[in-house]
Amino acid sequence: MITATAFDCAPGLPSAVWDMLLSLNRNVAALGANGPHAVRSVLGLVAVMLRAERGERAEGRAAPREALLERVRAYIDEHLADPLLRDVPVAALASRWGFPNASHFGQVCKRETGRTPAEFRQDSLG
Repeated sequence: MITATAFDCAPGLPSAVWDMLLSLNRNVAALGANGPHAVRSVLGLVAVMLRAERGERAEGRAAPREALLERVRAYIDEHLADPLLRDVPVAALASRWGFPNASHFGQVCKRETGRTPAEFRQDSLG
């Protein structure tokens, strides 16, 4: 399992995927109806990158894992504009994604997005 793992962003797959994630984050509001499809596509690239980081080949995935990925994609599509997590404490989100504490999560969020988790949440709701 890969959680809260730093990836080398030298030229290669992690760098390309990270650039796309940052660009998507900056532009998702302007994508309109194309937003869910763009997010789903980038998540596919993230999955490829994570499999590569674990040394797995793309064609070696198990069918149940692929079914789970499809369920996750469908959930994201259904809830992308839903302020579903607005009442969840940042510490709970940090813990869920493998960060040691809310402070570290906040620092990483600010460094990578230019916004604190609270600012990111507010922008997403507005």
